[in-house]
Amino acid sequence: MRKLFSAIALTLCAVLSVSACTGKNSDPNTSDNNEQPAPGAPNPDATPGIQTIDGYKTDARLGDGLAHIDLELPWSDGGPELMTKGRFQVLSLDRKGDNVRMVAAWLEPESGPFMGSRALASGMDALNYSPTTKLWDPQTNEIISPLQLNDESNRDKCHCSGIHSRSSDVPTTKERVELFWVDFPAPANKEVRVIPSEWSGPIDQPITITDNQPFTNPAPDIATFADNEDPADEYGSPEAKRYIDKLQDKTESLLGSSTTTVDVTTALNITADVLFDFDKSEINDKGHTVLSNVAKTLNQQAAGQTVKVVGHTDAKGDENYNKKLSEDRAKAVEKELQPQLTNVQLETEGRGETQPIAKNFDSQGHDLKANQAKNRRVSFEFKPTDTKDLQVDTGQRTNDVPKVKSITPPDGALASAEFLLPESHDNPIRIDINKVAEKDGYVRLDYGFSVTGNTPNFSYFSGVPGNTEFQFGLNDFTGGLAPSSGYVSLIDSNNIMHFSPQVAGRGCLCTEATGTDRAGYSTPAPMYGYFPKKLLDEGKVTLRIGDSGKWDIDLKDLEARSK
Repeated sequence: MRKLFSAIALTLCAVLSVSACTGKNSDPNTSDNNEQPAPGAPNPDATPGIQTIDGYKTDARLGDGLAHIDLELPWSDGGPELMTKGRFQVLSLDRKGDNVRMVAAWLEPESGPFMGSRALASGMDALNYSPTTKLWDPQTNEIISPLQLNDESNRDKCHCSGIHSRSSDVPTTKERVELFWVDFPAPANKEVRVIPSEWSGPIDQPITITDNQPFTNPAPDIATFADNEDPADEYGSPEAKRYIDKLQDKTESLLGSSTTTVDVTTALNITADVLFDFDKSEINDKGHTVLSNVAKTLNQQAAGQTVKVVGHTDAKGDENYNKKLSEDRAKAVEKELQPQLTNVQLETEGRGETQPIAKNFDSQGHDLKANQAKNRRVSFEFKPTDTKDLQVDTGQRTNDVPKVKSITPPDGALASAEFLLPESHDNPIRIDINKVAEKDGYVRLDYGFSVTGNTPNFSYFSGVPGNTEFQFGLNDFTGGLAPSSGYVSLIDSNNIMHFSPQVAGRGCLCTEATGTDRAGYSTPAPMYGYFPKKLLDEGKVTLRIGDSGKWDIDLKDLEARSK
């Protein structure tokens, strides 16, 4: 009879919650209380000390956590390449006032090479190790960055603890679980997703934010924060800077215009360099032709609306001067354009350098000239009747790139191709597409890159940061040399529109910087990007990898083979 009841209990346990049923009550050293802790809650009555649970070393008193993700990266300390592993486990996400605090554990694998928590750090200062974790509110489509203690150009000074463990070829022997905390501005909604680092995608499991239930460490003898300093009771600080950025659809036409869409409002962007001479606000000869094309588009797409004409500049020079120049340029466009419009009214605004669509300078303060040209623009903000073919011929053309060479994919990959970085290395890069899936209203593309030949090559991606021939294009997010997904775009089946990954002010819903930094390994480094779902509906698209190559792929076929 006892066996029968045990079988029934196990069956119910599996049906109700696999993660909540760990069998801990069968341990004679645990409490006699039959009531189990809630899923994800700490279990202070569990047996203390380091033990292996689900393949990772932890203290059972910490519980299973609210959500977790297992991460992998190639690594080497100068010897052979190794694939390191680590688990990011969220223990608490709590709101107090206008801020929330996340407490997480970084767990070592039971065996094999260990990925140190420093892999979660990036930023501009190579000697600073702060987590680059973010929150994503899918309901408002906002990315919430950690509270910052300095200006927005640097990610190193978040309101957070440090992370200090190093990768190694074997797990450490320390009887310790590493904890860390990060403070954020409070999201608008209670349920969010956690993005562990600049290179890893969001954790699938949503997390519900608690109210005024701060983390209480159930295992202070084993689980400790950096330098053994617990976080302050107050979440955040009054002087901390807050960054909550809306996700945007960002497209570039092969004819030279671009669009950014937030919610239902679209900005049609025309580079100011085709409208005005340098430092001028009088429309030039070429500008008259371009604005005639703009008028045709607005008459078709904005009938019955008031369109806001917005002037923008780059960040060079005096801020007040740039503001005045942007205002004068917007007014000049309005004067030229209004007589050509029927049933469309215009209003103007100058925003100067306050709303860049790309970084103006690299991490050393050097000009990123290609980005500055994008920021010098005039935008037309309205609600288009059809965004599918929203473009204006500016007389500029996007440079074409060579096709990559398709190759037989390795085990675990759906498709593979290789290409050479222009004028950089003799060893080609291999791109592996690992998964295509509809996710959260987008299509998510998971892929990885590796380097053939003599590896590891720790300076494979060294070069001039502003040179688009490196790093899969410019790294607009960290300003460093590590490759990013920002310029890995999808081109529609008509070969007209480039679709970038979803961008959000200081970052993107994509790999902002690879976890392998500037190194090239023969084992793929993971990357990802979220794109508009309509591209999945089209099926056949072209994957463009910066200025290095393009690859014709079938998203529908890849999605079907991903399941």
